[in-house]
Amino acid sequence: MIYPVFSRYIFCKAGNLLKTLLFLLFFIPSHSLVSQELSGVISSEFRYFPANPLYNGQPESFSMSFSAQPKLVFKEISPAGSIVFQPFVRWDRYDSRRSHFDVRELYWHSRTSNWDISIGIQNIFWGVTESQHLIDIANQVDFVENLNRESKLGQPMIYLSTERRWGMLEILCMTGFRQRTFPGAGGRLRGMYPVDVDNAIFESRAGDGHIDYAVRYSHSMFATDIGIYSFYGTSREPDFIVNMQNDSEISIVPYYSTIHQTGIDIQKWYGNLLIKLESIYNKNTESDFYAVTSGIEYPAENIFYSGKDITFYAEYIYDQRGTVPPVLFEDDIFLGIRVDINDRNDTSVNSGIFLDKKTHTILTSIKYERRIFNQFRLNLEYLGFSGVEQRDLFYDIRNDSYFQVGFSHFF
Repeated sequence: MIYPVFSRYIFCKAGNLLKTLLFLLFFIPSHSLVSQELSGVISSEFRYFPANPLYNGQPESFSMSFSAQPKLVFKEISPAGSIVFQPFVRWDRYDSRRSHFDVRELYWHSRTSNWDISIGIQNIFWGVTESQHLIDIANQVDFVENLNRESKLGQPMIYLSTERRWGMLEILCMTGFRQRTFPGAGGRLRGMYPVDVDNAIFESRAGDGHIDYAVRYSHSMFATDIGIYSFYGTSREPDFIVNMQNDSEISIVPYYSTIHQTGIDIQKWYGNLLIKLESIYNKNTESDFYAVTSGIEYPAENIFYSGKDITFYAEYIYDQRGTVPPVLFEDDIFLGIRVDINDRNDTSVNSGIFLDKKTHTILTSIKYERRIFNQFRLNLEYLGFSGVEQRDLFYDIRNDSYFQVGFSHFF
């Protein structure tokens, strides 16, 4: 009983601190702050879908959206503290659910001689592999942004870390669970039935107020980086329940179970060859399972004395759950290549192929980036599905291959 009472006390104090942060951001005159830094990005995206949509209400060929993500840092507002504020907003022409606002970060940070402490909404990243990040569990996926699951929602937490000669220790205490976002009826890259996020079910009686904990230890030695963590709380990855209200109304309801997950990540250098591994063991009330992603990364610098760098990736993805419940990658091979031109415009090409060993579905991703006019960046992207069988999770979005043109302005 001590831990829940202590956690409620801490988060009561954290809630008061968040109110104080908002007050400082909007009501304290700027001259009272020692230092301020403003940066960010404003982007536009235009997507073209060659194939016709599978479901009513979806855009036939084109979609467009605009987004903004500024970042404001107030430094030294006290003898030992700073505030970081990073909101995110997107407007989508057709998908009302993809039009959304989120606070990616809003936290107070302070440092003592041995410890770093942050209280507020944060994004914490863990992971070493290229194809996916199994161990990255602190923040929820913002799934309407991209299928690659790289975009994350802000998570309220208390974060403590210390780095010593014996390694780095991180302690997280989290509340205010964030549900995964999903495309709406008017969006592409969705299933036959939109996910009913308004009626999500939680295994915990506390619902989205369950308090989650995570502890991670990491260390580097002998050209090897290793990390291990333990997480207890609400799973960031939902299962799905088919809800049939009558013969004509079917909805998909997300179900969030309570889990105890242990994860490990390792990367080791052998000359220029980097070997990587991420693995988890998930203990839950339904069926325990393990998953692993492992592979190699090989960078070749100044290839053929051209000044270009090429990095090769090869990884294997395995998930013990298989196709029940369906997961994106359960027995897949990933092959990727990144080319950095190293010119004055920071031109790069990043491509990857996922091959499902069972269904032979191929997912192809190609991204081209180039800076133009100093503060602007051009992004060209292709995401394609081929050979998708009916038993594959990508079957419902088999017609949603797209080409994307994006422009970003950094400030």
